Amino acid sequence: MSLEFMLQEMLQQIRVRGGAETHVDAYLTEWRSAIKNFGKPLPCPICFLKGAIQRLNHLDDEKGVGKVRCTCCRKYFVFINTM
Repeated sequence: MSLEFMLQEMLQQIRVRGGAETHVDAYLTEWRSAIKNFGKPLPCPICFLKGAIQRLNHLDDEKGVGKVRCTCCRKYFVFINTM
């Protein structure tokens, strides 16, 4: 799974839903913390905008497309996966 492309999609989701750059910055802080701390969830951008940290679960990739789904809101995200 390409975390770089996944992160870009998550940031785009925050912006599309009206998140300010302060939200983007806070999300980036949480994302980096999750990357550094094994077991900490990669945060769902939808739930993050609502003030919650919920886990994104990786689903099977298909033909260069990565997929994740939030365990809480069940939102499904797709992104380029060029591994």
